[in-house]
Amino acid sequence: MTPTERAAHAEAVVCALARVTMGSLQRQLRRAAEKRTRASNARRMLPAGASRARVTSANARWSTACEAYDRLAKLEADVFEIVRREGR
Repeated sequence: MTPTERAAHAEAVVCALARVTMGSLQRQLRRAAEKRTRASNARRMLPAGASRARVTSANARWSTACEAYDRLAKLEADVFEIVRREGR
């Protein structure tokens, strides 16, 4: 195998892995969105007289869920860009 063929093969492998990873990332992103929505609803449903501890805990869970979603969305966008750039 020539160096050019080896490089082309390596690119094809990277693209194949990116496509497989893309499906997994999309599933994880869906789950993260659901978790973020549940945390948001739980936060919204706190009664007006809820203790500061309950409010702080709900805010922390919501914030953590949002950060996880944002990280996955960024990763998905990066993988999508690799697949798009390679055109495969």
